[in-house]
Amino acid sequence: MIKYNVKFTNSLDADYIFSVLDEVEAIFEGWGLNVFLPAKQIEFDESNPSAYETNWSLSFQEMRYTKSLKSGVLQAFDEADGDGVIMIVDSDKSIQENGLRGQAITKAGRGLMEIYSEDKYVYHRKRNGKWSYVVTRRENKSDFKRDVYVIIHEIMHILSYKYTSADKLHTMVQQGKFVEYCRHICDVVNDFQQKMKKPVVQITKRDFKDIVHLEGYDLLPVVERKLKRVFEFMAADGNPMRVIEGYRSCERQDKLFNQVPKVTNARCGESLHQYGVAVDCNFLIDGYNAPEKLWKKFGIIAKHHGFEWGGDWRSFEDRPHIQYTLGHDVFEFKRKDVDMSEFN
Repeated sequence: MIKYNVKFTNSLDADYIFSVLDEVEAIFEGWGLNVFLPAKQIEFDESNPSAYETNWSLSFQEMRYTKSLKSGVLQAFDEADGDGVIMIVDSDKSIQENGLRGQAITKAGRGLMEIYSEDKYVYHRKRNGKWSYVVTRRENKSDFKRDVYVIIHEIMHILSYKYTSADKLHTMVQQGKFVEYCRHICDVVNDFQQKMKKPVVQITKRDFKDIVHLEGYDLLPVVERKLKRVFEFMAADGNPMRVIEGYRSCERQDKLFNQVPKVTNARCGESLHQYGVAVDCNFLIDGYNAPEKLWKKFGIIAKHHGFEWGGDWRSFEDRPHIQYTLGHDVFEFKRKDVDMSEFN
């Protein structure tokens, strides 16, 4: 089951929002995926400028900017259970710009979505060889209620990011294949969840004894628990892994920093390895020489459990590295500005 906790502002009609969410759940059910959207109305001022930030993005070959809710605002309404949060505000009262309908981001593996609600409809049409979704107030021309479409659209961004190697949603929309793509992603998620339910394969070879043996690496408790689940899945999939390094002392960090050729850009105190939330892994059979598709699978599984994967880094790709930070950066750990009870 996929669960996103929905928060909608007190300026919106509760009955309307619940009807939209019921419709979203029903559509996902028709696509074979169980999506649960429990909702709660909250007090929130959509017109407060301090709740927004300006974002630049490349869209349709030109630069544009939008004012959208700060990720910190979305995180403030996130809850420990579920896969993330959906925040719905009134588009007429918000200060978002350039007609932003919704946006999805991920922080520490969690989906954070903002939706700018309007009681309209959208229909799919093809003109001059190109497909587009057109907003209308005429229900009889509608493929979807507008808010239903936007919520599904943003959920698909998150699911594509978490369960596949590439988010192709916008490409599929422009080809007129939105529903087909949604069905495909639902099948991928279902397949993954079924695999997660399978019992762990019992490995008997002596070389495999450390598959889920994580003691001695000085990882924080929640990091160790989540890493164990990642390793269990990889072993059940026939690709057992092991820890190469968890906690790293300052002395070793500086030694690695000064090593030639360079293997890290971080000095002592500047690496998350010093705080028990980062770990380097490789494969028992192929080591670091495992094929690309296997590393990508590892990255997908790790991100599903809330880790960030070094294979996604553009400046310094580090496929063996994963870290569980709950959205904190290394400087917050260094300044001791992190509530470490979150990692118990």
